[in-house]
Amino acid sequence: MERTVGAVARYLVGVSAFAIVYALLAYAGYALVPGVAKVTPIWLPAALALAVLLVHGLRYWPGAFVGPLLFSAAIDVPMPVALASCTGNLVAAVLGVLLLQRARFDLAMNHFRDGVCLIFLGAVIPNLAGAAIG
Repeated sequence: MERTVGAVARYLVGVSAFAIVYALLAYAGYALVPGVAKVTPIWLPAALALAVLLVHGLRYWPGAFVGPLLFSAAIDVPMPVALASCTGNLVAAVLGVLLLQRARFDLAMNHFRDGVCLIFLGAVIPNLAGAAIG
């Protein structure tokens, strides 16, 4: 299958937009958390990464890596820590997509089963794995 210049340009714009929105959403969440520790139980960029990869496919994975990298650079995280965190975030998003695809998750969420799959296979299990890496 031959790729046109327009298709490649759309892909690059899409991945770039995804990474920028991820970083902005991460920074907004970070800024809203009071105190020095800056720990939050809800990380909205993880949901964004899962949604983008589910809808647009795993080919958008670079945005799920570059987005956290941009955020880490904005808050002056040391590079080894930033790379570990970015890898953990990427693994969580990709693992969530793979688990949901394996379970035949329906994006329309027409069944209760799809909601349960989204919670456990799309959020809980992948983010535990990502946190272990990051």
